[in-house]
Amino acid sequence: MRTIFILGAVLIGIGILVYVAEKSISTKAVPSLQEFVASTTVSSADTIKNIESVLDLASTTTEIQDQTPSLTPLNTPKGTLYVYVAKNPTTREQGLSGYPSLDADQGMLFIFPTENPQSFWMQDMNFPLDIVWMDRYKKIIGVTPNISPKTYPKTFASPGKVQFVLEINAGSAEKFGLREGTTVIF
Repeated sequence: MRTIFILGAVLIGIGILVYVAEKSISTKAVPSLQEFVASTTVSSADTIKNIESVLDLASTTTEIQDQTPSLTPLNTPKGTLYVYVAKNPTTREQGLSGYPSLDADQGMLFIFPTENPQSFWMQDMNFPLDIVWMDRYKKIIGVTPNISPKTYPKTFASPGKVQFVLEINAGSAEKFGLREGTTVIF
């Protein structure tokens, strides 16, 4: 009887370990952007406004891998762009690779959980892009214009720490008034 009890306890223990291991390595163990941002310390009104905006984007937009992705409006000095949002590692890595083209008023907004230097490349791109680099306050810190798909595997680095990166059709940064020092609203 004691052997059965010990064997049962061992099996239950193994079951618990397997359950914990599965939960620990699942994607649910990695916090979502909303959970991560909500857990950070807020030190100013601008940061609170930024966090609220990021949380809103993170909770209301559809990711690029969905069958029918939604577009989020992004207000610029010279009009509105409609952007796909890439907010997790999978969608950020995929980016616009493989897209045949974008409409003249479309782009992709990459949201990173923290402000850090970022690099992009043109792997599997079918059209040239402008890359707009923004800090955590959505202020443009640089624009890399007219990047050809033929530049792959060259990488393009942000001019400093960024939390948001916007990819749009080549020439669109100028067309929409996106230049260093401009703040974008989304």
